[in-house]
Amino acid sequence: MKCVWCGKAGKKIFYARVRWEKLDSKWYRCGTCSSLMILPRPSKKLIAQVYENDYRDKKLQPHAGVDNRIRYSKEYRPTVFAEYALSLADLGIQKVGVTSVLDFGCADGVFLEFCKEYFNADTKLYGTDLSEGMLEQARKNGWNVISLSEIGKLKRTFDLITLWDVIEHVEDPGTVISQLKKLLSPKGRIVIQTPRFGLLGEFAGEHWPHLLPVQHLSVASKEGMQKCIRRAGFAIEAHSSFGANAPSTAVAQPYKRVFDQLAKKLDFGDVQILSMRRKMKS
Repeated sequence: MKCVWCGKAGKKIFYARVRWEKLDSKWYRCGTCSSLMILPRPSKKLIAQVYENDYRDKKLQPHAGVDNRIRYSKEYRPTVFAEYALSLADLGIQKVGVTSVLDFGCADGVFLEFCKEYFNADTKLYGTDLSEGMLEQARKNGWNVISLSEIGKLKRTFDLITLWDVIEHVEDPGTVISQLKKLLSPKGRIVIQTPRFGLLGEFAGEHWPHLLPVQHLSVASKEGMQKCIRRAGFAIEAHSSFGANAPSTAVAQPYKRVFDQLAKKLDFGDVQILSMRRKMKS
């Protein structure tokens, strides 16, 4: 099977097995770019079941840390909003000049809620998601959202398309990125935030918190992400990483702050964020 990130069909090396309740996943490492994939791939039926029936109220992972019940709570909004603002600043995305936003994988509209305060009041905000339950909640929250199956019906383009912790959930990341190109304005940008397999993941092994059975189908290395983006016809404009896998429940301050700052400064964080534009024709 080809690696979904670099596209190579080389050797796949067993890396870890992660289980949670009835979910079971075997993770393999690409011999070319070191990205991780679940093999064999979970069935579409199982993937759909994971996102049905109150996805926001499930933990769905064996690792310590923030689960869905916390992440989608109103109390956690300030933490998420601060992360959004810092990530956009790191990528050099200004508050002015963005007239339209599409959040791919919008969940209950959390990023759209942030955009309403962050960007100009006239900025058009749209969202799409796989989960009908999430879309129903987003509509109740007042957001203009559509089902992922209807995204081809959109008759407009966007200055900014975002995928916050989404691309690791999809079966074919390269195809998704290529399809989103059609919805991008001529000078528009796509922003992706996703886990990055690297030094910290190597140390943690099966305990690395981004190995989520069935939720995360694959996790890109830095090299794998770069190759995927280039194959889709994009050029990376800005790139950063953050997160030292040092949860506040396990590492006290000021040590957590030091670890996190080192991860970002030395670019070995286990979350990568990047912005991209179409490649310029030579």
